[in-house]
Amino acid sequence: MMHKPTLRRERAIRYTQKGEMEMINNLDKVYNEVEVWNKINHENFIKIFELIDSEDHDYLYIILELADLGQLASWDYKKELYILNEGIFTSILTHLKDTGSYKEGERDVEQVAKYIFRQVAVGILHIHEEQKIIHRDIKLDNILFDSKDFKVKLTDFTVARADIEPDTRLFDSEGTPSFTAPECHIVEKDGYLPKPTDVWSFGVSLFAYVSGIVPFYSSGGELEMQINSRTKDVEFPPEFSELLKDLILKVLEKDPLKRLTIA
Repeated sequence: MMHKPTLRRERAIRYTQKGEMEMINNLDKVYNEVEVWNKINHENFIKIFELIDSEDHDYLYIILELADLGQLASWDYKKELYILNEGIFTSILTHLKDTGSYKEGERDVEQVAKYIFRQVAVGILHIHEEQKIIHRDIKLDNILFDSKDFKVKLTDFTVARADIEPDTRLFDSEGTPSFTAPECHIVEKDGYLPKPTDVWSFGVSLFAYVSGIVPFYSSGGELEMQINSRTKDVEFPPEFSELLKDLILKVLEKDPLKRLTIA
C-alpha cells in the first residue's frame, strides 16, 4: 500500500538512455516499476497479480505473489553481518538430501548457495535475453524463497530498466551501493553497459550468502566500499572452495568487458 500524494511530492532525478537528465516524481517511478514487472512471467520472479489504483482514493495497492519463507538473509546492523534465513537454509538442505543431490565432503552452505544461485542465474538470463530488462538491484534482500515449489523468486523492480539493446548505455547509478558494479560509481562520459552490472551484483550476493559479508566491505561506509570495489582485490575467507573462488573472481571482474556473462 502506498500513499499517492506523498509519492507525487517526492522528486527524483534519473538519466535517460541518451544520458539526458530528467526530473520525475516517485509515483512515476512506481508506475514504471509495475510496467516493467508486468512484462515478466517466469518461475524465478515474484508475480504481480493486480494493481488497484483509483482516482477515488489516495492509496495505491499492488497485489503480489507470496514467497512464504521470505528473503535469503537479513543484515544485522549491530554484528555488521548478513544472517541467513534458517528456514530457507534448512528447507533446501533437507531437499538436497531427500533427492540424493547432497554431496558428502562439500560444505553445506556452498551446496545450498549452489541450489539458490543457479536459479538466480536462470532468472537473470531470462530477463536479459528474453525480456531485454535489467534488474539493477540484485541483493540478498531481494531474493525470496517459496517452499511450495522450492523456487527462488527475485523481487523489487524499483530501479529496473526495460528496452535494453546491445548498444544501450546507462549514465546513472542506481541500486544498493555495496552491491553495485564499480563502473556505476564513477560513470564515464560514454556510459556503461547494463547487463554486466547485474552479473556483478549476482557475484556480490553469492559471496555475501556464503560468508555473511559483502566483498570490499568497510565499516567506514558506502563511499569507502565503492572505492574498495574499484581499487582492491577480492579477499576470500580460507574456507571458500577453489571452485567458488574461481566463479566469484570471474563475476567480480572489474572490467565489464572481461566479466563473465550470464548467457
